[in-house]
Amino acid sequence: MSAATLSDTEVESLVLQAADSLFYRRGIADVSMAEIRNTSGVSMRRLYAFAPSKSDLVSRWLKHRHTTWTNDFIERINDHIDAGARPIDAVFDALADWMTDTDFRGCGFINTHAESGQLTPDHKHIIRTHKLELARFLNELVGQGDMLALIVDGAIVHASIHSSREPIRHAHRAAQALVSKEPT
Repeated sequence: MSAATLSDTEVESLVLQAADSLFYRRGIADVSMAEIRNTSGVSMRRLYAFAPSKSDLVSRWLKHRHTTWTNDFIERINDHIDAGARPIDAVFDALADWMTDTDFRGCGFINTHAESGQLTPDHKHIIRTHKLELARFLNELVGQGDMLALIVDGAIVHASIHSSREPIRHAHRAAQALVSKEPT
């Protein structure tokens, strides 16, 4: 199928796949719309019809990343629970699994937030919403969601910095201690 005959859904998929790969690996400041076009194979006209500006594309990418990352994380957790893991253990097993992916570069939301000079209020809102929903999910799963989300984010940052699974193991132990205590 030629690029000219792609459906709007196909254009969206190709553009968001390209944006996810490029923005996650290199950050939003270092990626041009021309690179998104080249990587996606979508014409510049179709790209700008989908996202009229780079800022619009970043918003669409952040929303897409939230959905895909969250669904993948929950699926990994559920797989571990189905295999007999306790929910708190499943969270960190899922993080360790994700980290072993060949393209692990830390949290896309934290990495993007670090580029605060490039972000609009909408981008920051999407990032905050992602973090709030992660804490809410963790709270429903094991309790202590706000504190557990801090442990999870810290583990992800340190795992990325050190290119090691060791921070995940340390965070796992800290989280086990946290959820075994009475709520504070």
